[in-house]
Amino acid sequence: MRSCHWLDIETSSLCNRRCVTCMRNSNPNREEVADWFEQRLMPVDMLTEILDQAAVARYRGAVILSHFNEPLLDPRIASIAELAKSYNRFSVRLVTNGDLLDESMAAALDGVLNKITISLYLPKGPERDEQCKWFMSLFRKTEVKITSGVHAVVHFHQSAGQVNQQNEPCFQTRRLIVNHRGQYLLCCDDMLGHFDLGMFPKIGLREYWHSEKRLKIVRELEQAGGRLSYPYCRTCPR
Repeated sequence: MRSCHWLDIETSSLCNRRCVTCMRNSNPNREEVADWFEQRLMPVDMLTEILDQAAVARYRGAVILSHFNEPLLDPRIASIAELAKSYNRFSVRLVTNGDLLDESMAAALDGVLNKITISLYLPKGPERDEQCKWFMSLFRKTEVKITSGVHAVVHFHQSAGQVNQQNEPCFQTRRLIVNHRGQYLLCCDDMLGHFDLGMFPKIGLREYWHSEKRLKIVRELEQAGGRLSYPYCRTCPR
């Protein structure tokens, strides 16, 4: 798994925001995304086995405890971060909108997370500046990165059709993603498992990462025009 840049683990399903550019909200098939509007937690045993297998595979990269969710809605997130940190080989990170971040939560995460990225949805101005300062003050040991809360254009959003990337190579497949249901996801635009890559733990991390099915897709997508072989990729705006 040396070619894996990130290991993303979606520990829970919920998000507290309703951003129109997010596939949770822009997907017209509401039944498909229903699981992401009820709290569903990845079992701790599954999470532990993912980390165990990553360690056995000698993975030493970032473990990101978030994906299409708001990780601070998982009441176990501090203990999950501690578990990942205990392996002494991963850079433990998460991405949050910061809405639920307070002094108590920050104290539980400070020094446990190597890095926290906060997507701040406030417009530029004094209020945003003050919020940034406050977030920065909460952490002394954990690296803090503050970004804009504006989403990149994704599938189903009304402006997605204006971006034609069909003939462009895609390099968004270099992260290993397991969602809260245990599904393997090909990339950051694959919320629902469109490529039928299997489930963890039936298929182990190393078996999945080096599987001919995944590698075939990756090789094709990294070639100009490779997206044309996959209907979901033909309409991808990234």
